[in-house]
Amino acid sequence: NILITISAIVIVIFFVVYSASAFASGGKLFASITKMDYHQALIVGAVVILIYTFLGGFLAVCTTDFVQGMMMLVGVLAVPILVVIVLGTGNIVPNLVNSGLNVDAKDYLNIFMQDGKPISGISIASQLAWGLGYCGMPHILVRFMAVRDEKELKKSKTVAIIWVALSLFFACFIGVVGRAFLTTPLEGGDTEKVFIKMILQLFTENYYLPVVGGIFLCGILAAIMSTADSQLLVSASSVAEDIYKGVFKKDADDKTVLNLSLIHISEPTRQEAI
Repeated sequence: NILITISAIVIVIFFVVYSASAFASGGKLFASITKMDYHQALIVGAVVILIYTFLGGFLAVCTTDFVQGMMMLVGVLAVPILVVIVLGTGNIVPNLVNSGLNVDAKDYLNIFMQDGKPISGISIASQLAWGLGYCGMPHILVRFMAVRDEKELKKSKTVAIIWVALSLFFACFIGVVGRAFLTTPLEGGDTEKVFIKMILQLFTENYYLPVVGGIFLCGILAAIMSTADSQLLVSASSVAEDIYKGVFKKDADDKTVLNLSLIHISEPTRQEAI
């Protein structure tokens, strides 16, 4: 019980913040492409996620996550490949040097260099913690726990490893080609919008295909939604099952536990809106 309680508290504290950050990302995306007020955009995105999470629970989240994951994977693969075609493979490094950001291409493409200096031990530890910690994230593990047949676990592991390897490699690749591709350098907080800016420039200037660009922007929204709904479910179940029923009221009925979960699901949205 002590281990369960400590784990549940850690999950609740950090996943509520994590979920709120996902809602904030959705608000920034809407605000960037529609010129809508940030807080209005935040509420629209949050309401959509909450509706299908409330109505369908875990099954709805798994179903929508599959569709959203496919959109996200297609976008993260297609956009940098199209950018390389537009630039030409031989122009990526020269463009980095001439980007106006004082980039040393040799150091920039060296994984052991960071901001022109040898990478620090803290950065290495942080990145290892992020990468290795991914394997134990509750919203990832719960998918494996929900597999119908244990025989399917081997297939599930293969699919998961391939998907993560592709998506993370191309996410890093986006950072490299984005810096060479964008005509206006991104600085400060705008650097996190590199994928949005790449899509807008690619499908309005290089190719005039705004509908296709809109679909790829939906891939970003899909990534945000699939993260937020999964974390909401995990943190809500930790509060209701592990803390409330597991510690405070062991005889709580299912309806009470469900209502408490629904209340907790809406909490990150309320906090972020405030």
